[in-house]
Amino acid sequence: MMGILKRRSKAPAAETNPPAPPPVPAPSESLAEKADIPQDKPALESFFNRDYYLRQNVDVANAEVDPLEHYLAFGEREGRRPSPDFDPAFYANRYADTLKGLGPLEHFALHGQKAGHVTSDEGFDYDWYKRVYLSHAATDADCRKHYQAENQHGLLQKHGNERLIALRERFIPDEYLELYPDIVGLDPWVHFVSAGYREGRHLSRWYRNGFGHIKRQALEIRKQGWALRGIDIALDRGDLSALDKLASSGCQVLSAFEDALMQLLKDVASEISSLVVVGALGIGGAERYAANIFRSLAAIHGIENVVILATEGEIGQGAQWLPAGAKVFAISDYLPGADRPTRARFVRRFISVIQPRTTYCVNSRALWDAALHPKNAALQNYSQFFASLFCYDYDPKGNRVGYAATEFWQCFDFFDTYLIDNEPFVQELIRQFSIPTLQRAKLRVVRSPVAVGKTPKRTVDRPMRVLWCGRLARQKLPFVVSRIAALCPNVYIDMYAAAGDTAASTLNLPSNVSIMPPYDPKKGAPFDEYGAFLYTSLWDGIPTVMLDAASSGIPIIGSVVGGIGEVLTDQTGWPVNDPNDPQQYVNGLLEALFDPAEAERRAQEMLRRLEDHHSWNAFDANVRQIEHGA
Repeated sequence: MMGILKRRSKAPAAETNPPAPPPVPAPSESLAEKADIPQDKPALESFFNRDYYLRQNVDVANAEVDPLEHYLAFGEREGRRPSPDFDPAFYANRYADTLKGLGPLEHFALHGQKAGHVTSDEGFDYDWYKRVYLSHAATDADCRKHYQAENQHGLLQKHGNERLIALRERFIPDEYLELYPDIVGLDPWVHFVSAGYREGRHLSRWYRNGFGHIKRQALEIRKQGWALRGIDIALDRGDLSALDKLASSGCQVLSAFEDALMQLLKDVASEISSLVVVGALGIGGAERYAANIFRSLAAIHGIENVVILATEGEIGQGAQWLPAGAKVFAISDYLPGADRPTRARFVRRFISVIQPRTTYCVNSRALWDAALHPKNAALQNYSQFFASLFCYDYDPKGNRVGYAATEFWQCFDFFDTYLIDNEPFVQELIRQFSIPTLQRAKLRVVRSPVAVGKTPKRTVDRPMRVLWCGRLARQKLPFVVSRIAALCPNVYIDMYAAAGDTAASTLNLPSNVSIMPPYDPKKGAPFDEYGAFLYTSLWDGIPTVMLDAASSGIPIIGSVVGGIGEVLTDQTGWPVNDPNDPQQYVNGLLEALFDPAEAERRAQEMLRRLEDHHSWNAFDANVRQIEHGA
């Protein structure tokens, strides 16, 4: 019976003739002309064992056909296995509600693997299952019963996850429920192994440096911190004038590290009230955000009392956003070629010496590493710390990465406040990490500012030209831009593109697309020369280039991901809900270009929204409140 597999464990009775193997049609008839072979065939290759399939199916080997094509055309329907541990009938029966017309192997390759779907009932590791979920005294039947009752989780086998065995000994169910009240009514351990550990949740308040009863944990760490205080400090805040004396008497031979630190302190040359630590000073949105924080701090404390330090990159074009006279430094100018641990140590030492009242982290790998250091509590004696978060990043496999995904929960207690540029991401973090109500005030929405004024009615000489700005990177979907242009050949798209992980030569751009050099950040993008602004992205916070476009009055067609929906709506532009669908962008582009009255109406509504949420006064007031402890 099709859709059901039976084990071949017993020979048929003597009086029963064995069934003849199914006939294999000629290759030209069955495979080459088979119309329903999945288009994602390359994605299935890694889950298909060709040698196994040919060994198990001699008729296919004798027919000399491609084994994968045979499996997709006939073998899967006949219950043949593509590999020893994949049972298509078992998979189809278990996940019948989610297949939606896909074959079992195709569904597993595209969706099931990420979801942790089980591929065979014969792969049940009873010993491991007992150790993780039940006890050594449990029977195999107990395992089956428990699994059927809790079949929403996907950990049927260990798959190398022996770490869970060790964590089981440290698991405290009551504390897990206290940390994550959203799972009340579920088995705490089952939730942890099936979903919690992948979501970044942790065993108990003592296992993580995060929420729960953080005061007790912090006190324990502070005891160690106070005992170690001073070991890493070469200079005292009040003794900066004695640097030359110290160098000539107390330290006859300074290491390159100490020499670099002392040179930076000499260049700072004054007491510092606030420090802004950035990864680099390029022309990205995070660097622009850091520059705005610096401007606000300089107005509060005086520009001579605020420093901005780049920890990973050089002082690039983003320095143009800083006011004249800004004290801006890069570790690479003092310790060329320093590795990651050295940069983190340098930041710790620098902060412990200058002891700024407040320190802001904006995408600085070194400061995040310093926050993760075992002696981070000692560092908290010298400054208050704040960090900016914008959105999750994603790796090529779709896994969340970046500071918000991997460092945020570990450093939750280290930073006093998190500055986040959009409300949707605040709510996402609260849901993702089950942040208790009393701790949610640490997540503060501080939206990026943009200059807003009365924008005159646009007069564009080239109304059918469209502007795109971004990096040639997977995140920014340059391949989608190519498909958009192909769908509207009479519209010309200029891509002001910075280098990324995608080469322009791989995009197969049609003739109505031109690659332009990145725009000068001091002058800004040439919005006034174009009829519309196109923005494509897989994930984002609220990109500053979109805010700049919005303030110019240009019609905007863009992906609604991350916090963009706070700005781009049906009333303020043309939002695209599926960032991978070129037709949605084309529909918006054509309406914006051919209906100037509607484009003007939405642009004016956009300006009103910017005035309400993205003014400089609102941003500056937020920073001042943070500085004053409000």
